[in-house]
Parts: sequence; structure tokens; C-alpha cells
Amino acid sequence: MRNLTGRVAALLAAVGVAALASPPAVAQEDTVTLAGLVWFDRDADGVVDPGEPPLVNRLPVEVYNAATKAFIGEYGTDANGRYLAEGLPDVPLAIYNRNAGIFEATTAATVNPLNGGGTVDFGVRGGTVRGFSFNDANRDGVRQTHEQDVPGGPTVRLIHGIVDIAPATRGVRGEYEFTDVPIGSDGSVVADTVPELKLAAPATEHDVDPATRQKKIVVRAGETTRVDVRYTHLDADFVAGTPRLEPAKDAYRLGDVVTLVVPVTNRGEAPDNPEMVVFGSTPEFIRAGDGVTVISPGQEFRLNGPMAVGETVDVRLEYRLDDPAFDRFHLLIRHASALGHRETNFQDNHAVVPLKYTTGEQTTSPPTSTTSPTAPTTTTSTTAPAVVRVADGGSGLASTGAAPLPLLAIGGLLLGGGALAFLAARGRRRA
Repeated sequence: MRNLTGRVAALLAAVGVAALASPPAVAQEDTVTLAGLVWFDRDADGVVDPGEPPLVNRLPVEVYNAATKAFIGEYGTDANGRYLAEGLPDVPLAIYNRNAGIFEATTAATVNPLNGGGTVDFGVRGGTVRGFSFNDANRDGVRQTHEQDVPGGPTVRLIHGIVDIAPATRGVRGEYEFTDVPIGSDGSVVADTVPELKLAAPATEHDVDPATRQKKIVVRAGETTRVDVRYTHLDADFVAGTPRLEPAKDAYRLGDVVTLVVPVTNRGEAPDNPEMVVFGSTPEFIRAGDGVTVISPGQEFRLNGPMAVGETVDVRLEYRLDDPAFDRFHLLIRHASALGHRETNFQDNHAVVPLKYTTGEQTTSPPTSTTSPTAPTTTTSTTAPAVVRVADGGSGLASTGAAPLPLLAIGGLLLGGGALAFLAARGRRRA
């Protein structure tokens, strides 16, 4: 009896082990595997050709129960564009390529039903976005041979929804290209910020808007959409304020030391450094004020560094006046800055201060006098005959104050003549 009981127990144990082992074996027999490739079928022929890349890290393939419409799972592509769905129930399946929603399908986008698993490849194609990205120096919208590609960075980005498309390839003459772009109207070309440059004003319908730095686009399968991303130089705008001379005088003498002071304001689009020139054969140059670099003594200058936008700086230049022919200081801010920015308004780049000199040191020939100077001459005064006025009880002398000697001499002659006549008469009587 004891042996019978042991045999029954052993049999039940064996049955239990078999029962525990049988479900996995049955389940394994009731699953299937689904795999395949998703690729860019650029020529839309449904065949994977050399040069047609896989669609990597895009939307997944979805699998459903074809009978009940129940969702089973989604399976993304790997770095080779392949998806793999294992352990699927062995029922009729429906397989849908979700990438067909943003690309044009070149093969069937849905396989329904599929029995027993297997391999299903999906082909799609997108569009192309192409254009030019360059420094349009003359802002005419056309790439000239001397106009350079924009250096550094991608400069051009393409966004579909919120997803950045892979960076563009760059060709010659500033050309760029995005390939295999999702179709539809959810795309935008975005221009990156580039140091020392700005987006040019639109010249054609293909240009990015400088204000938003974007251009909305419509991409069609198998077609090319053109968008140009044109940059140009930042504008300089220096303004020369009212100039003055220090010390301020109505007129100067040769040898005076004066300081030309010109306020310069930066109204441009970026921090900038003006280049300046003083015209003419300038007087003796002594020195430049703080913050001013001398390029050519007396004539060419720039600041030591860039001015902030809106900043005003007094440019001070000291001279000794040594030439009466130099009749004005004329400082000009040049049309191109030291940083290569170009002026937009050249009319307010001049500062002029006239010079006046004291008498005899005019800047032109001295004025001719209306009466020519003559050498000093000795003049002989002719006096009118004195009028003698005799006053009662007076001396009988001329009232003019003339000396009485001539009258005394005349009186003496008369007395002498009378004496001679008296002597002559006595002699005749004696005879």
C-alpha cells in the first residue's frame, strides 16, 4: 500500500511539472515578428537605390489587430532606418507608417491585413529647400563674385514644427541646401545672428524677413523651395556736433596755441570707432586729447576703441597757428568706420571752424589803404603879416607878440641918416 501511495505521488508531481512547463511553449508558438526599412525614396520608384538614405529617428511604425482595431504597439527606426517588432500575437495585423503623414508615401503607407508577420519596407520622399546665404555688400539681392559667404555658424536653420532639420549642406558661392524636408506648410527657415552683420532688407520674394528673422515656407514632395538669407554690414552713423576752438577769441595771432574740439556721437547700429581727417596743410600739430589715436600727425585720427551706441565723445586736437594762409579747421568723419561699417548719412559728418587773425595777419593780402602813405616832409609855415594893434597907453608893439627888434633897427637907420645930414650941413656953413 505504501508503495502504491508513493507511485501516485510521483505521478502527480510529474503531471504538475508538465503543466507548469507547457504554457510558455504554447505562447511562444502563438507570436510573430515584424521588421522592415523606412527610407527616402527620392526617385519615388519604390526601390531602395544607392544614395537613398534611411529615415532615422523619425515617427514610428504602428501595429494594430486588424480584426478588432486594437492598438498593439509602436516601433521606431534605429540608426539604420530599420524597425523591429517582436512578440506580436499571431493574428491578422494592420501596419501603418506614421511618417507618411509628413512625407509623401512612395509605397503603400498601410498594410492591412498581414498574417504571420514578415518584412515590410516603407518608402517616402520629401522636398528640397535651397537658397543663398552670403554677405550682400551692395544690398542688391544678387550674389556678386566679390561677395563672400557668411563666415561661421550654420547661419541658416530649418524648423518643421518645433523640430530642427539636420544642418544644411553648403555649396559654392554661398549656396545652401536642405534635402528630404517634410512637406506641407509647417516649415520655417530661420536666420541665425551673425556678429558684425545684419539681415538685409528684402530684395525679392525669396528673402527672409529681417524683423522676425524667419520665412514661412510651403514644401512640396519632389520640388524645391527657394529661400535666400542675405546678410549685410551694420550701418554706421556718426554725427559731428558743433565744433569750437579753445580758447575762444574773435581773432588769433600767429603763434597762438588752439584746441579744436569736435563732439562726435555714434547713432549707428553697433558699437563703432570713427576714422577722422583734418583737411589741408594743417598748422603745427602738438597733441591729441585722451582717447584719440593719431594715425597721421595733425591730419588722421581714430578713437582708442569703439563708442557705444548713443555715446558722445569730444575729439580734442591741439595746434600752434603758424601759417596765415590756413583760414579754417575742417574735420571730416570718413564714410567707413575703423570696424568696416558704412555711413548711411554722410551730410552730418563735417565740422568746420573759420579762423580770423588780428590786423596785419589776415589770411589773405592786407587790404589796400585808400590813401597811400607818404614820407614825412618839412613844411614852411607862412604867417600872415602881423596886425599891429595899438592900445591907449600901450607900447605900440604888435599884439601878435612879434619881437620889436626889426622896428628898433629901422629907427636906428632913420636916426643915423638924420645925423649924417646934420653933419653935412655944418660943414657947408663952415666953408
